[in-house]
Amino acid sequence: MSKYIISTQKTKKTIKKLDVKEGYGFNPKNKTGKYLAINDLVLYDPEQIQRILMKKFLMRYKKLVFVVNAVTDNDDSSDSDYMICLDEVEKLESILINKYQKHLNAKLYAYFLDNLIRTGKYLEMKFIQNRMFKDEGMSRWNLTFLL
Repeated sequence: MSKYIISTQKTKKTIKKLDVKEGYGFNPKNKTGKYLAINDLVLYDPEQIQRILMKKFLMRYKKLVFVVNAVTDNDDSSDSDYMICLDEVEKLESILINKYQKHLNAKLYAYFLDNLIRTGKYLEMKFIQNRMFKDEGMSRWNLTFLL
């Protein structure tokens, strides 16, 4: 299958055959209506790719932080809840490393990876703390009265 670029200038529209080039492909959300339905889209502009990947990562990261906060704030959270959250952190980290690394600049990639590592370490710390409290038969709230 050949790939083409559609370029539009003020009054002239041209279609050029594209030489194979590294890009980022994704399936955009199609909204039915008067617009053309697009099944697959490949971007070649590094700034556009970075903007889209940053938006995708931040959406996933916000959801992850919301779930982590819900698990760590709840005294009734089980070990499996913590393990599920740790798996989600690792999953997002692997997506960042394997898919997004080649398209993000080094500074942004390091920032995202650092945030994921911090979230994972925080979750591990809370998991150990929760396990220790459950083994001793104490809740987090009872410790505040002991101090």
